[in-house]
Amino acid sequence: MIQTIDQQLHQLMSDLNLIYADINKKILSQHGLRSVRYFVMQHLFQNPDATLGELSDLALVDRASLSRMVYSMEKQGLVLRKPNAADRRIFMLSLTKEGQAVYETVQADMDADIERRFGAIDQKTKVNLVTLNQQIKDILTSHVDTLSDPPV
Repeated sequence: MIQTIDQQLHQLMSDLNLIYADINKKILSQHGLRSVRYFVMQHLFQNPDATLGELSDLALVDRASLSRMVYSMEKQGLVLRKPNAADRRIFMLSLTKEGQAVYETVQADMDADIERRFGAIDQKTKVNLVTLNQQIKDILTSHVDTLSDPPV
């Protein structure tokens, strides 16, 4: 069966996504982390005092699962929960000093690997790839907004 160019692009993007996820998984596993925990740490590092709801929406993980994970991270001394002064039902989440140190160590390893991944590509090609991938991201973001959520 001959694939159209759109089908080839879709297959290539699917393949790249799987390869990329596998590389990240291997790096994160060296630190005892899974992707969602890393994402939570990354977001809290960049946005202290996020709420569970914000993290749930960003990570595309249901609140109950994320709540259990945050509780576990809190017990490990990585995350701090404090009540919101305006609404005591809402907790603000942030990384502890230990959580920040773990995140910075993991991020340094991720950054080094990113350099290895793309080091052989010349700068002009990288700029073109960023531009094209931003266009694809914008198209896919618009497209996902046209789709309805599956029933729960």
